Amino acid sequence: MVWGVGLTGLWHTASLALSDRMHQWSTHFIDTDFQVLLLEGGREAFSTSSKEWQELMDRLMALGAVQVVLLDMPANADTEFIKHAKDIGKVIVGKHLIYSTSGSTTLTLEHTLDEANLLPFGILYPGPSTNGIHRHQTFSFSVDGVGAIPTVEALAAKLKDGNALASSEMNSFLINFSTTQDNLPRIRLEQALKGNLVKELITGQSVVIALDERPVGTGLHTPITSNERLMSPAEFHSFALNTLLTGSMIQESTTGIALIVSIITAFLALVSYHKLPDQWSFGVAIGGIAVYLLLGWAALIFINYSMPIFEAIAAHILGLTVMLHRRRRNIRNRIIRLLRRLSGRLQQQYVAQNFYESEEHWDQIINLVSQMLHMQRIIFLERVV
Repeated sequence: MVWGVGLTGLWHTASLALSDRMHQWSTHFIDTDFQVLLLEGGREAFSTSSKEWQELMDRLMALGAVQVVLLDMPANADTEFIKHAKDIGKVIVGKHLIYSTSGSTTLTLEHTLDEANLLPFGILYPGPSTNGIHRHQTFSFSVDGVGAIPTVEALAAKLKDGNALASSEMNSFLINFSTTQDNLPRIRLEQALKGNLVKELITGQSVVIALDERPVGTGLHTPITSNERLMSPAEFHSFALNTLLTGSMIQESTTGIALIVSIITAFLALVSYHKLPDQWSFGVAIGGIAVYLLLGWAALIFINYSMPIFEAIAAHILGLTVMLHRRRRNIRNRIIRLLRRLSGRLQQQYVAQNFYESEEHWDQIINLVSQMLHMQRIIFLERVV
């Protein structure tokens, strides 16, 4: 029954919401391995000359950057910049999807300076949302007339070291939001253009460059954000890319695993409650739920696995309910049998089989008749069979 309810998606949605809370609880004391460095800047920084941008690319490569991911193109980028970036061989460009014509529902690639696609590019897609929360990112996106194009995260992870996750047949992956936005390594683009870079922060990192200006109140709701501070698209793409680079994407349990967990949990509940007194049942139920929550949290944080927690809790409560109902039914039947035996014994003891065999009521009858009729003597004649 628990597994059947899970097929409707109810437990999955509840488990995702619980995982969000667990991520929020853990962000303050869990260390995250970052292989991404975010360079954010305003429009003034993006409006610097093409030559300065080329020098920035050379400086990043010289300091040991693995690759550069441009989520936004410099305003003054020209063919020389495109050619220089192509010569570096480690520059990836993100492209947005736009509607082909006004009022159309057909998506196509935005027009950029690199119309010949000299630089490898990926789709800038904020990922599908579940109840308004962005937890997943896709590996590719289908564009009419072009076919499947990888997202910028999948392309960057694949080009870095042939990442098997980015090359998998999966449609999407669950992003690991194991820390807060404030812990995401970042440098102001204005400082980077001036040459104020630290080698230790650059070496071995995938550098993501993005414009940090966006309308007030816009952004993405994620497991670690609040209504007061939403996540910017650049931060979202950085978390998604880091998840692929570190191989830390969250593994979701399948329906088969959920069925097995439900059966095992229900069996353990039946066995544990079989010999426990009723007054312990509530405490054991609360303790069991706490254990499942702790195991789910540990699996999510330490091995990046999302356990079917709600399926386990529901099966646990169902097992308790079945056992208590069965125990009360047995007690009720036992009391009924006991009352029936006592009733038979009382009937045999206090109700005579023959009226004349009873000795208790004759004294009262004699007194009653004597007082009513004022008799001096009463003679009873009983027929003897």
